[in-house]
Amino acid sequence: MSTRLAYSPRMGSSASPGEDGLERAVLSLLLADDDAGWQSIEELVREIGDRTATLRALDRLRAIGLAESDRDLARPSAAARRFDELGI
Repeated sequence: MSTRLAYSPRMGSSASPGEDGLERAVLSLLLADDDAGWQSIEELVREIGDRTATLRALDRLRAIGLAESDRDLARPSAAARRFDELGI
């Protein structure tokens, strides 16, 4: 017996290809730290060069469970770290 999941808008990406690239860039920066610990959001903004786009990408990553943040700091989620470890 198979169970079907109800559709959720979160299952599909509503981001444009450019926004997907920004999400990839932000997540890559978060994962670049060998310890994958907390990083300054301001540092991410400086690396990306666009505050609004960086914060929007970080919001989307948090919404789908790939990043966590606390005030001025962000880090990859455990799921994001594990996926990165798998080398897929």
